[in-house]
Amino acid sequence: EFVGRDIWEIPIACSREKCQAMMGEMTEGTELLQTEYSVVIEGRTLHYEARLMSLPDSAMLVILRNITQGMIERRQRKQAEQQLRDIIEFLPDATFVVDKDKRIIAWNRAVEEMTGVPKEEVLGKGDFEYAVPFYGERRPVLLDLFDLGEGEIHTKYDFIQRDGDSLVTEIFVPGLRGGVYLWATATLLKDRDGKLAGAIESVRDITSRKLRERESTALYRISSAAGSVDSMAAFLDTLHGVFRDLIRADNFFVALKDEERDVLVFPYFSDEMDSILEIDRVSTREPPTPTTQVFRTGRSLHLGHQEMLAAYQNGDLASVGSRSQDWMGVPLISRGEVLGVMTVQHYEQGKRFNDMDERLLISVSDHVARTLERMQAEELLKASEEKYRSIFETASWGIFQAAPSGELLSVNPALASMF
Repeated sequence: EFVGRDIWEIPIACSREKCQAMMGEMTEGTELLQTEYSVVIEGRTLHYEARLMSLPDSAMLVILRNITQGMIERRQRKQAEQQLRDIIEFLPDATFVVDKDKRIIAWNRAVEEMTGVPKEEVLGKGDFEYAVPFYGERRPVLLDLFDLGEGEIHTKYDFIQRDGDSLVTEIFVPGLRGGVYLWATATLLKDRDGKLAGAIESVRDITSRKLRERESTALYRISSAAGSVDSMAAFLDTLHGVFRDLIRADNFFVALKDEERDVLVFPYFSDEMDSILEIDRVSTREPPTPTTQVFRTGRSLHLGHQEMLAAYQNGDLASVGSRSQDWMGVPLISRGEVLGVMTVQHYEQGKRFNDMDERLLISVSDHVARTLERMQAEELLKASEEKYRSIFETASWGIFQAAPSGELLSVNPALASMF
């Protein structure tokens, strides 16, 4: 039925123009040609692949293959992939996806906002490129831990949960926006045959929640100590324990103003390098020390080692005691008046407090200031009572206390000896 007819007369063949163009290309010396084309039969579009091979005597062999179903599946797959990309793009959590070779294939809007890195800079890149915006270096992240054993996974994170092909963790990232706590989950991606296709990781900033948790823990412990200890020294020792646990503050001191002498005194001073000291001329010292600067301004101050050196060299601040690698002080303010300064510092190189640590100190400073003010008043009252008691007991004159009814409430030894 078809022998003797032209190729383009076959219903599934390409158009006359395309067929003639392919045949012309073959007659010009091309030995093998492959192409795809579409035809419409009874209102339905069909897709074919044609392979042409030169034969002796200027003849050619043509092999046709119906690729309609494959084209439909590819189109559906592309549509599904686009839908997935759209979903990932508008997820509220920062999310990125890698292929099986760990190359980034998706980097959504939320992760752009979190890291400040646009997708154009990272898409298609491998070699732990996805870690750099978070950690400042190329290193494994959560989705890389699927390659590790159970024991190795727990050495990378303080807290981690594994549920089949998913991992969940919380981690502090000091190099991202001054230090943030992140919740992260990673899941393996597999194709329809169950083979590994890649992985997806979503990240959420939980810094505010973690800060509230730390503040609640600190305030609870501080409040408990304020109501149970019997001295300022015991309270401040408990306070140091709170900061040691929550912000790794091994070096901690509290300075309070002695108004009569214009000096800062230290009711608590725990430091690995220096002994307790006293800072004079609080109101007039120029340049001020970091501690007196906080006292005068009523504002917190956080200085790294290089910042401190620059301030000392420029004459903006005066150095007192050993120079630390990181210094942070917050004012203790009660009823609008600065009572003193609460300070933590590190001497170890590379150790640094972060923004969350500073916010924690600031958040509890009002409570600490009110507690210290109350304890100061109680200690003054106790000292006054003891002074009165001493005078009462040792006076050579007879002294007694009486109720309005005339009943004697107390008499001193001198009065008792008169009878």
